[in-house]
Amino acid sequence: MPCIFCDRVTGGDLLAENALAVACLDAFPLSPGHTLIVPRRHEPDFMALIPDEKTAICRLIDPVREHIDARFHPDGYNLGVNVGAAGDQTVGSGEDPVRHPPSHSAASRSPLARIPASLAAKTSAAR
Repeated sequence: MPCIFCDRVTGGDLLAENALAVACLDAFPLSPGHTLIVPRRHEPDFMALIPDEKTAICRLIDPVREHIDARFHPDGYNLGVNVGAAGDQTVGSGEDPVRHPPSHSAASRSPLARIPASLAAKTSAAR
């Protein structure tokens, strides 16, 4: 089965890149400017990345932030790593390492957008 991230890595639809990682806007954003930073190598588990790949991912955070600041003007940021189903990793291939969703004022977005999907489901079920 094709990997959506591998397709994006080779498709050229990138916000930032370096030798080991790329950044692209999320196809299903939690907020305007929501960006994913992924390794070039297909690896389903962030914890299995080699140290140089993790460093390469981190080095893209500032260029991505600059792009998001200029285009979307967020009020803040949430950075996260989702690993495994219990960690709210939503893409079946598992290649979902670093999410970079900007935060916008409460008036412009759902309060549940900040809550990981598994916690939001528990919160909704508890009501």
